[in-house]
Amino acid sequence: MNLIVAWLLLYFVFAPCLVYGGDTLVVNEYLSGNQTLVSRAGTFEMGFFRPGYNKRTNTSQVITSWRSTVDPGPGLYSLQIDSIEKQYLLKWNKSVEYWTSGSWDGQKHIFALVPEMRLNYIYNFSYVDNDNESYFTYSMYNPEIISRFIIDISGQIKQLSWLDASQQWNLFWSQPQFCEVYARCGPFGACGENRLPFCNCLTAFEPRSPHNWDLSDFSGGCMRKTKLSCKAKEEKPGFILGYVPSRFFSSSENKTLLHNDESECRNFCLVDCSCYAYTFVSEQCHLWNDEGLSNVSLMLSDSNSQTFAINIKVSSSDTPTNASKINTKGFFQDFSVLCYFAALELYATEERKDKDVE
Repeated sequence: MNLIVAWLLLYFVFAPCLVYGGDTLVVNEYLSGNQTLVSRAGTFEMGFFRPGYNKRTNTSQVITSWRSTVDPGPGLYSLQIDSIEKQYLLKWNKSVEYWTSGSWDGQKHIFALVPEMRLNYIYNFSYVDNDNESYFTYSMYNPEIISRFIIDISGQIKQLSWLDASQQWNLFWSQPQFCEVYARCGPFGACGENRLPFCNCLTAFEPRSPHNWDLSDFSGGCMRKTKLSCKAKEEKPGFILGYVPSRFFSSSENKTLLHNDESECRNFCLVDCSCYAYTFVSEQCHLWNDEGLSNVSLMLSDSNSQTFAINIKVSSSDTPTNASKINTKGFFQDFSVLCYFAALELYATEERKDKDVE
């Protein structure tokens, strides 16, 4: 009995000093006492996370964007390190690489393709590469400045500093440009650097989820206003023009045929029900199916000349020419009605004049 009492006394004396580990932190849960953040696999330490490569565990530590401004779930864009070339890579869906920082320059303390880092009077950048790990980090020359480094839902990486005067985050630099992000506007969405919003649906298309678009989540892209049909009795479909950045042209699947002129390529796509678009580049006809086309990054215009024109098949009723015919028809109908009422008013006026003369 005395032994049991002794054990109970020891338990109540030392129990408050024990730290119990949990797998996760839940909402509104805080660290207290001598608790600290640890990782089960030892992939991050000291209570903070840094994107890099752990040579001991042979694993990459990746930063992933939010799904939307109100949904912190994993998004489509991620930042990870290429420890061999000493550079950072931005990827879409963890597969398509659409931006690189360039290799680390140890003398200038910058990444080769991030010129904004030359303005390093605020940030002290460094790249660590030893037997255990490789990672990029930075500190502030002025410890009173608060800064953060994020990958945004836009697919861009951003360096932000806090401004006490305005009580908001100030953008110091970001990379890459908005329309250089792969699949930025989703399927059948087109990006334009000189427009607001940057993402717009092509003619004959509309947002798949207007609600998500309002939250700047364009990943769902756009859908056709009128579905394509392959019935022989219906009118032949038409084509609308878009542009594909040359750097993304090989990232999507398409069927390639040899043709001498574009008209043959166009006609082949017209009669092929599985063809949803075509491009004609260097005397090669590229036919796109619906799946391959949905992963294409589209631009609204050929502004930088580093693009290929792509002709997207749409319903005949949604082609710009037919739309203009419908508008013209409506205009003449309205005009005829106006003329009719104007004639009635003129007739009534003349009748009143005749009565006044009498």
